[in-house]
Amino acid sequence: MKNIIALALLFILAGCIRSNEIALAPNVIRINTQASGGLSIGKANTEMMKKAAETTINRGYTHFIISDYSYGNETIVSGVNHNTYGTINGTTFGAINNNMYMGNALGTYNSNTYSNVITMPVERSSMTIIMFKQGDKTPPNAWEAKIVLDKGGKM
Repeated sequence: MKNIIALALLFILAGCIRSNEIALAPNVIRINTQASGGLSIGKANTEMMKKAAETTINRGYTHFIISDYSYGNETIVSGVNHNTYGTINGTTFGAINNNMYMGNALGTYNSNTYSNVITMPVERSSMTIIMFKQGDKTPPNAWEAKIVLDKGGKM
């Protein structure tokens, strides 16, 4: 049982970061990122910026701007484990009458169940980016995808 709990805690702490992208137009992409687990919290925005830069370069663009952004965090239940402990008390009594045993048995059962709820932090970020090619009229606040990628998304 201790091994199962330790394994569950390891997965919760390790967590993961996953992203997906949805093309809204040839140069407009929606990126959704979710980070879960103790070691991944705080990394959703960095991962999302990195994904935006990769997407921009992979689609043949050089710059992008963020046109929409949302962020949220929460705690979710990732598991519950239960342990039940109990005792049985019994009493048997009877009598022998003409070589026959006649008896009754009474018993009681008492138990307690203990539950541990395992929670996990989750961080969600979403943004819509508009991408620009070299020579396009690029806004002054646009991110250069190569620089963002070189910094690993840490902007």
